[in-house]
Amino acid sequence: RLEIQLGDLAPTAERRIVGEAGADAFTFRLTTFLLQPLLNAERLGLVIIPAAADTAAGRQTAASPVDPQWVARLRAVGEMWEAVLQPLLSSEATN
Repeated sequence: RLEIQLGDLAPTAERRIVGEAGADAFTFRLTTFLLQPLLNAERLGLVIIPAAADTAAGRQTAASPVDPQWVARLRAVGEMWEAVLQPLLSSEATN
């Protein structure tokens, strides 16, 4: 919903979160913004995506099911953003 509402707005410097970005830059800015809590946790040394840590350490891993901890983290971040961005997602806030 956020991507659609921001995409419907004219690309200007005043546009929330993504500014004047379009196409791939729009997606990159929005994704980076939404995943910021997880990216910051990784900068603090926490292993957020276990498979990425294995690859960085040079270990090959066989294809495995999705890590339930990763799904739980993404779900928690999604629920947090849903609560925080609710005013932005209302039609009055984007007009």
